[in-house]
Amino acid sequence: MEFLLLLGFFPFAIFGAVAVRTFGLWGIALAMFWVGVVFGHPFFNISGVTIDRLILGVLLGGTIFYRLYGRIMGDRWDLSDMLVAIWLGWITINTFTHDFKTDGYAPARQWLFFHALPVIVYVLARYLRPNPQEIRWMLIAFSALGIYLSITAVFECFGLHALVYPKFIVSSSYSEFLGRGRGPLLQPVGNGSILALGFICSLFLAKDFGNWSRVLLLAVVGVFAIGFYCTLTRCVWIAGFACLSLFAWIYLPTRIKWTGAIFGLMIAAAVAPIVLPQLKQFKRDKDVSVENMAESAKLRPLLAVIGWEVVKDYPMRGIGMGHYLEYSVQYAQNRNIDLPLDLADKYVQHNIFLSILVENGIIGFVCYLMMLGKWCHTGWEIWRYRLAPREAKYLVVIALAFGTAFIINGMFHDLLIVPTISSFLFFFAGLLRGVKANLAGQHKMLVESETVRNSAAAPVTIL
Repeated sequence: MEFLLLLGFFPFAIFGAVAVRTFGLWGIALAMFWVGVVFGHPFFNISGVTIDRLILGVLLGGTIFYRLYGRIMGDRWDLSDMLVAIWLGWITINTFTHDFKTDGYAPARQWLFFHALPVIVYVLARYLRPNPQEIRWMLIAFSALGIYLSITAVFECFGLHALVYPKFIVSSSYSEFLGRGRGPLLQPVGNGSILALGFICSLFLAKDFGNWSRVLLLAVVGVFAIGFYCTLTRCVWIAGFACLSLFAWIYLPTRIKWTGAIFGLMIAAAVAPIVLPQLKQFKRDKDVSVENMAESAKLRPLLAVIGWEVVKDYPMRGIGMGHYLEYSVQYAQNRNIDLPLDLADKYVQHNIFLSILVENGIIGFVCYLMMLGKWCHTGWEIWRYRLAPREAKYLVVIALAFGTAFIINGMFHDLLIVPTISSFLFFFAGLLRGVKANLAGQHKMLVESETVRNSAAAPVTIL
C-alpha cells in the first residue's frame, strides 16, 4: 500500500503545483476544510492518509515555495506564536515520555492528527494574510458548507436516506448517533460546531445584501434553526443560539438589543420549568431508547468525578495522551465514593478542559488557557483598530462565534478528538495573527509617510 502511495506522489505533486497556481493558497485552504468535513476519513483513507491531508500537503508545499521565493513574507514570532509552540512542545514531551506505543500507537496517532496537524494549519494560516475579497470568499464557502450540513441533517433526522450524500453518513456500519444529524463527521456535536460556523458566515452575507437583507436574515435563521434542531443535541442548540445572540448584540441598535435581552430572559424564566424536564429525556438515536437517553445525562457528573480523582493523583503532568480509558476502569472501582462510577468507566471524558487536565496535567491546562486567551486578545486588538477594514472585523466575530460554539459544545463532549474541529480553531487563530501583522505594517507605513509629509511641509530657516 505504501508503495502505491509512493508511485502516486509525483503526479500528485504536479497536480498540486497546478492547483496552487490556479486557485492560490487561499483557495487551497478553503478546499481543504470543505473536503476535510465532507470527504474525510470514513470516505477515503490509506494508512492514515486522507484527501484533506493530501490537500494540506499541497498547501504546505505551496507556502514553503512562495516563502523561499519571496512571494509571501514572514515576520518575527509574537506571543501568540510562542504560546502555540509551548503548547505543542509540552504535549509532545508528555506524549512520548509516556507509553505512546499502546493500542497500536494510538497516543502517537492522537497527538499527530488531533494536535500536531492543527498547529501546522495555524502556521500556514498566519502566512495567508487574507484581503477583504478573500474573506468574502471564505464567507461564501463556509456558508455553503453550513447549508449543506443543515439540509443533510434534516434528511438524516427524517429518514430521507436516499437524499443523503456521502452514503456513509447513514450507514449502519457506523451505528453511534444514527438517526440524528451527525453529518459527515459522524458526530452531532462536531457537526453542530461546523453548523455554527456556517450560520455566522451566512448572517454576514445576508446582512450586506442590500434591500433584501432582512428577508435573507430570516431565511438564514430558519434554515439553520432546522439544522441545529435535527442534530437533536442540547448543547448544539445552545451554541447556535449563542452565535445568533452574539451577532445581534454587535449589530442591532442598542434599544432593540436591550429590549430583546429583557424579553428573552422573561420568556426563558417562564418556559424553563416546563421545557427542561422534557429535554432531559427524549428519543434521539435510532437504536437507543428514551430511558437510555435519560441515563446519558447522568454520566457526565460521574465522568467528572473519575477525572478529578485521576487529576488528584497525577496533577502536574497528567497520565499522558490517549491513556484515559486505562485509568478510568481502575478509578471507577473506588468504593470510598458512594456513586455508581462503574457506569462511566467505558466512556472517554466529555469535557475538553477536563480532558486536557487529566491527560496533560496542570502544565498543559495552563498552556492551553493562555493560548486561547492570547487569541482573544489578538481579536480584540483588531476590533479596536479604527482603520481595520470591515471584513477584518467580520473575521474577528466569526472566530469569536466559532470559539464560543467550540467551548459550549466542548463542555459536554471532547471536541479535541473530533476530526477537523481543532484545525478550524487554529486556522482562525492563525488568520487573526496574520491580519494583525498586516494592520501593524500598514500602521507603521502610515506613520512613516505622515512623518515624511510633515518634514517636507516644515518651514526652512535660512541663516
